[in-house]
Amino acid sequence: MPSKVTSIVLGGAAFGIFATVMSVIAASGDPSGPLGMIAGCVSCLGYAGAGLLAVWHYTSTHQLTLPVGQGVGMGAATGALAAVVALLLTIVLRAVGVLPTVEDIIMQMEASGAFDQMGQAQLEQTQQFMEMSNGPIGWAIGLVLGAVLGLVGGAIGAAVFKKGDGTTPSNPDLQI
Repeated sequence: MPSKVTSIVLGGAAFGIFATVMSVIAASGDPSGPLGMIAGCVSCLGYAGAGLLAVWHYTSTHQLTLPVGQGVGMGAATGALAAVVALLLTIVLRAVGVLPTVEDIIMQMEASGAFDQMGQAQLEQTQQFMEMSNGPIGWAIGLVLGAVLGLVGGAIGAAVFKKGDGTTPSNPDLQI
């Protein structure tokens, strides 16, 4: 069977960039406002799109049909790669000041009065959660979520993007 690496890298890079652009859009206004919430949801759906794109590219390039299991594997790898690309781009964009840091977000929330109704304990928990989610634990969760959403897209892609006569090159007797 031909290598899947090119399709995985293409889908991961494209949707990693897409997710980062959605983050910039969400951060450009009120992240808890409608635009921020929509951009966040679209960003998450993008990880499933990464799996779809990888499977589509692979099946179209090689004119073959993938078993769902292979589509799931491609989608998971592509979603995880998209999460890594988005993380690296986010780190760079925070370093150059395009995206706000956790401290900037906390200061914006304080200035907007978002914390006014919270007690001290809730305020500290919120700040700890934000710091945790932007550290190694949050990165690991993002990687897992990217892989899970990517595998959903890969499974859908394998079911939808069928090419050729329904056999895979590795086992021509196997009917899909």
